[in-house]
Parts: sequence; structure tokens; C-alpha cells
Amino acid sequence: MNRRNKIAIALIIASLFCAATSAQSQTQPKTKTIPLQRICTPEDIENHVYKMVDFRETPERAEALWVEQVPYHYLGFYPNNLYAMIATNREIIKTPRQAEEFFRSYRHILKYSLASDGILNLYDNEKIRYSYRCIVQLKSKKLLVKGDLILTVYTKKKKSELYKLYRLWY
Repeated sequence: MNRRNKIAIALIIASLFCAATSAQSQTQPKTKTIPLQRICTPEDIENHVYKMVDFRETPERAEALWVEQVPYHYLGFYPNNLYAMIATNREIIKTPRQAEEFFRSYRHILKYSLASDGILNLYDNEKIRYSYRCIVQLKSKKLLVKGDLILTVYTKKKKSELYKLYRLWY
């Protein structure tokens, strides 16, 4: 089993684990054990920039091809529910300052919303561009690092599942 398959399996398990713990928390009293993951909150993402470190589309479709050709993806979240995203075919952003310079021009039009159930909607000109289930990693374990952002979605139009693993960059 190659590394990408292991990561994809880890992300599937993470998504299922998060859903299961969410359902259990409604029926069982809280224990003192700290979970490995939980649904994202605004505090987890606001004022942070994430760099995509893994991507999986099952079955592979157009987005997998796009990520293969343009592998460097950054996602920044800012106050007032603003976000910025950039994807490049080479590593051109090496410092937080460079990311800020790239993102500055996009922040005024790109908005996001994060629901209490972990649904992260990214808007472009008031239309939903992406809608993901957002999970944050609370403890480092195997391939995942504390602070990782896991975005998952099933696209009905393309009939594929997307798994995006973003590492907290700053």
C-alpha cells in the first residue's frame, strides 16, 4: 500500500471518527480523554494560513489532474469571514509575508462561513464555490500533525470524494 493510499484511508477513518464522536457526544457524558480530532471552530482557522500537503480524489477526476499539474495550494482565513486561496505550479510562496502580499488583493471579495456542524462554505462573488466538512487534528498521530485541517466532501456532480489535508503554515 503506497503512502497516498494510507493517507486516504487515514482521512476516511478520520471523517468517520469525527462523525461517530459527534453522535456519541450527544448521548454519552463527556469523559476526560482528549479526542484526536474535532469539528473546526472559527478560532481554529481565523488568522491562519494553511498549505495543502495531501490531496485525494476517489475516483480520480478533473480536480486530481489539476492538483497534479498545480500542486502548491495555500488557504488563508482572516477576520470578518474573509479568506484567500492561491494555487501555483511551483513553490513561489516561502514566507508568511509573501503569502500576505499574494492574498491581500483577494480578501475583499472572498468570504467563508463555518457552521456549528463543521460545514465550511467558501464563497466567490456571493456564490458557494466549495463546501467541505472541516475537521481539525488535535494531537499528532502517524501522518497527521496537531493543527492539521482536513477538508472532505462528496461531489454529486462529479460523483467523487475529495480529501484535502492542509498543514498549518502560520
